Amino acid sequence: MMWVAIASVALQAYSAYSQGQQEKKLYGQQADQARFQARVQATQYEQQANRMLRASIESQAAARARAAAGGVDPFSGSAGFVQDLSAREGIEDFKTLSDSAALARESGQMQGSIYEDAGRYARRRGLLSAATAIGKGVASYGRL
Repeated sequence: MMWVAIASVALQAYSAYSQGQQEKKLYGQQADQARFQARVQATQYEQQANRMLRASIESQAAARARAAAGGVDPFSGSAGFVQDLSAREGIEDFKTLSDSAALARESGQMQGSIYEDAGRYARRRGLLSAATAIGKGVASYGRL
């Protein structure tokens, strides 16, 4: 009977410890996934920023070409104003999307850190549960 009680306590302790380790591993995987998703989102923002910048440059080139084809100085007057406006808007959009990419990366790092902290807490909780199971077993054995 005593061996059954000892085996039961050992099994409870191992189960609690193992559960804590598994939770830590799961949180680690979630942290990796959060960081990966953030990198993907940041890359998408960067691609969109580059497309916006390219579109702005193409718009400026088209405005210059139209002005030059019409015999107008493409770098002054209305043609210059249109190009300046297009450049300003393109740069603002580029900066906004670049900032969004940086925020996505930072957010992913923060979320990953939260998951890692949760994993460490789960591991400690598993160790504490295992120690508690052993303590209860020792106390029960002492009463016998």
